[in-house]
Amino acid sequence: GGGGGGGGVPPPPATWGKRFYLSGTFNDWGMDFMLPHERIPALHAIEIAVGETGEELFNVIANEDAALVYYPRDTPRCTRRVEPIAGPEEIEIKEECCWAIVASPGSRFRVEFHCAPHAVSLTWIPIAGKALME
Repeated sequence: GGGGGGGGVPPPPATWGKRFYLSGTFNDWGMDFMLPHERIPALHAIEIAVGETGEELFNVIANEDAALVYYPRDTPRCTRRVEPIAGPEEIEIKEECCWAIVASPGSRFRVEFHCAPHAVSLTWIPIAGKALME
């Protein structure tokens, strides 16, 4: 254990999270469980479909705790996969602290969140074929 108090540096998060949920416009900012990958440690994934607006905003919540949010650090509504990731921490405006997928309505994507101690990354991959629209 390290010792001593000290100035102004926020403590590291008590946990990186063990369970991860995708939260966004597609589920009314609820929590949809991201399934752990069978073979790749620390990789969690979920499939989503883009709705009628052609845009879905989302971020990642750890351990069912709305104060443990992962989000793009520098860009509101970030559409790039290479953005540095902040968190897990509490956010004020979820519609700003999020990624955005912009695509044709009905497009399906696999969102993958990789949370290893020294590398947190998020990506999304188009899934071939359209979702069935009502």
